[in-house]
Amino acid sequence: MPSETTITIQLKPYLIDWLRARYLEYPLVATKKNIMGTFIKYFLTKTPFDWVPEPRSSSSCDILLPYDISINVTGSVYVPPRENAILERMIEEMFNDNYFRFIEDNYIPRTERPSLFKNGVKDLTEKYMQKYNLNPDHISHETLIKRYQRRRKPAKAS
Repeated sequence: MPSETTITIQLKPYLIDWLRARYLEYPLVATKKNIMGTFIKYFLTKTPFDWVPEPRSSSSCDILLPYDISINVTGSVYVPPRENAILERMIEEMFNDNYFRFIEDNYIPRTERPSLFKNGVKDLTEKYMQKYNLNPDHISHETLIKRYQRRRKPAKAS
């Protein structure tokens, strides 16, 4: 029976926090039921003989490739830098969609909530960060709130 392979990709630290909390495991396991298993096989390539891995850092995210998810990991494989950037962008879009949906599903307009009842964007962002164990050193409340505000701004008519 083939053995499992672990690869390392580079992601923004808050995305690693989010993936760990979302899938409740580390290293992340690429399965047929999660984003890693669905997309990682399209980004893998044989490791060049002269490739030197990046030193481990807070941006290093390990992914376990089980032998049963139809990924040919014969020999040494990795995610090249260009493909790593694409994968990171895809994960960031999933993060944004998840965050925006959380806010929109739980938001109560100021006019409809009692003054002591907190479910504004700021409070919900704090709850979101707690739910997904997001380290404020990796991404701030203000950054997330600004993302949400930019998304909500209607496009200006030309």
